Amino acid sequence: MRLIDESELLSMLQERLDTSAEVRIAIAWIRCGRPLDALLQFGRRCPGKLRVVCGVNGFLTEPTALFDLRRFAKLKIAYGTAGTKFHTKLLLFSSPSGTLSWIGSANLTESAFSSNRELVCEMPDNGSAALAFENYWKEFTEPNDEWLTEYRALSTQVSEPTSSLRHLGAPKLKSSVAEAWIDYVARLKAKNEERLDWIARQLPKVTAIGRSDWQQLTKIDAEKLLGIAKGYGGLGRLIGAGTVKNIFYEANWKNLRTRRRIVDALDVIPSDPGSPAFEPMLRRAFDLVTSLDRVDVGTVTRLLAVRQPDRFVSVNGASKAGLAKLSGVSQSDLSTAKGYAALIRWVMEQAWWNCSDPKDDTSLYWRQRAALLDVLSYSGDPEKGTEAEVLYDPQDE
Repeated sequence: MRLIDESELLSMLQERLDTSAEVRIAIAWIRCGRPLDALLQFGRRCPGKLRVVCGVNGFLTEPTALFDLRRFAKLKIAYGTAGTKFHTKLLLFSSPSGTLSWIGSANLTESAFSSNRELVCEMPDNGSAALAFENYWKEFTEPNDEWLTEYRALSTQVSEPTSSLRHLGAPKLKSSVAEAWIDYVARLKAKNEERLDWIARQLPKVTAIGRSDWQQLTKIDAEKLLGIAKGYGGLGRLIGAGTVKNIFYEANWKNLRTRRRIVDALDVIPSDPGSPAFEPMLRRAFDLVTSLDRVDVGTVTRLLAVRQPDRFVSVNGASKAGLAKLSGVSQSDLSTAKGYAALIRWVMEQAWWNCSDPKDDTSLYWRQRAALLDVLSYSGDPEKGTEAEVLYDPQDE
């Protein structure tokens, strides 16, 4: 028997994963961080050899962690019964030489494996720990995409999370997601329906340009892409960005190469927001584009938002304060790759974002649902000191 505390939990976890052929885990809570990253790496390296039974009491398990696990592991969701909690912490590492079991206090979280006071007992399994895991595996159910999406949506909006969870066999969350979409559209319209429709009409045209071959851009298309052309200034106008305008106006060898660098950085971001690479590649693209001479957060986020308005948001001087208030990400952080990624993570955790296409007269808004946060965050002309409550006037554009 060996006792392992928080000072070596992470390194020992990596060591056990490196030498295991199969890993089985039954644990109360899982959150994003280095322990989960190590587990996902094992799942990628050994397909089908990672099984996880995870508790969700109080929504303490992060939705993103569940989506990531479902991609690289066999996953089941554990519930307590009769008001109890699933509070197990059991890890099994199997190799040709036998199975080691970990039983202790640590959940699979960054804090448990680094800063909390934790204690885990490691010992060879005589079969009893493996039997306990297999009993859990038989008892609980695999989540499907619909359940995971509903879990993510509900986790952001309930006031009593424990009592709001429902067994996977009968989830009662669908209406809350649909209602959240209706409420979101109502908020957008109440804030400024004129601006909402103005942006929604122009965005498909700009999106087509944003996804086109930038090596062949005309000046007129470049002006629309940058929000400079009359009537295309929704999500921010890059009028003062002289260097940026030159990159997209002048088709010389240097500018064409810069355009290619920007496109390549943006294209690497996975189309699936549930991919473990989504956030790292988003942050990488943000840093790469803003490292270019005189290219700032307004430029990179406008390009992201017009290319994929369903998942990205434009951050500029007229929207930063409003976005900070909505998301809880500070204005200063919104100018950084880490902060912008946190904003997008917040967007994708909202129930209205997780709604499926309503197939009605709001479908156009749904395809632009992230970018349309601009309607709620827009604060007029920041140079004139207008407040967020001032109604938008298209003539200002």
